[in-house]
Amino acid sequence: MVRAIASAVALAGLLLLLVAAAPAAAATPFRIDQTRIGRAPLGKPAAFYRTAYATSARRAADDDGFDRLRFAEWHLTILFAPGKDVAVGAITWAARNTTALGVGPCSSARTLLAAYGKRLTRVAHGSGIDAYRLGRLVFVVGSDGFVSNVTLLAPGVSVGPALAAPACGLPSVG
Repeated sequence: MVRAIASAVALAGLLLLLVAAAPAAAATPFRIDQTRIGRAPLGKPAAFYRTAYATSARRAADDDGFDRLRFAEWHLTILFAPGKDVAVGAITWAARNTTALGVGPCSSARTLLAAYGKRLTRVAHGSGIDAYRLGRLVFVVGSDGFVSNVTLLAPGVSVGPALAAPACGLPSVG
């Protein structure tokens, strides 16, 4: 009887540990979801991203009006509205960053469409580029048939920066 109770308590403890670890496992440094790309949620100041990625970063304004904080080693760009220090977008072109269904930069368009199908909305088409929105995420597909980059955008932010972002496997320009 005592042994059965001890086993039940041990099993309950193990289950609690697994349940507590699940959110931490879901927030992997290379996961893309509707709230973050890796360790980059939106809505934080530039100092947060510099600390989270602990690498050199370059901040520059672009022609589209957004300020960008680029982490070349991570193939990650954080977007800021002009004159603001709150992130409104994050762009990745690193193949290691993927959604829970395994879609990310360098995935084939076929994989993207098979994974998300009718949940995708085409938001741009032409000049060898297609862009598909899935909630707050934008998947840009190049003329080669592969996902060039994935962008997480705050509500109301244009898909323009995603269309002009680097492609999978290429270094950041600018």
